[in-house]
Amino acid sequence: MLTHEKLAAARALVDACPAGPWHWLCDPGTRRIRIEGPPRVFGPWFETVVDFCRYGMSGAAPRFRRYDPAEDGPGEMVRADLGSVPIPGREHHADWARKIVHPVGRLMVEARTLIPELLDEVEWWRAGGCYEYVDPATGKAVPRSTRVDTARALDANTAKLDELVNGALAQSERLLLASLAAADEAHAALEREGAAIREIAHLRAELDRLKQESREVPPC
Repeated sequence: MLTHEKLAAARALVDACPAGPWHWLCDPGTRRIRIEGPPRVFGPWFETVVDFCRYGMSGAAPRFRRYDPAEDGPGEMVRADLGSVPIPGREHHADWARKIVHPVGRLMVEARTLIPELLDEVEWWRAGGCYEYVDPATGKAVPRSTRVDTARALDANTAKLDELVNGALAQSERLLLASLAAADEAHAALEREGAAIREIAHLRAELDRLKQESREVPPC
């Protein structure tokens, strides 16, 4: 999986190498084989990235271009073993087992695993996902597809929650309106009851008055 650390390391390695594109050049006339980069700014020649020199009586060694930031332009070609370092964990074999640390040499061997990982990454992107990201909460790398699935699940849950909330609000509005209507009806009923009580009181007063008048009428 291509983590952020792997991508950063790969970018640093590529940036430390000469510009591309590169190509092989085999010259049978001079019996020389080398890797060349883009054409030089001045002249028809190409920049040599890797060539080979005799190494011992029956061997050959690659040479890489030495780049010094303090110098103007590329430096001389340097035999690979002159910049080699002991292999970690095998320091006791440093006299016969060392590794090349020049960026070009590293890129040539690390590309075998880096390119398939990049291809896998592209396929995942085209499939709608990618490998991993660092979870800020735990600091651990987790599949980015999990993050995508989680986000989709959250979106679905949010939509469902919105639907439930909207339904509850609509139901509450209906109940409130029904309560207001019931309150208005109760108020009207109280008004009618009060009017009826007042009418009864008026009739009772009128009846009492009539009774009082009938008592005051003298007999014939």
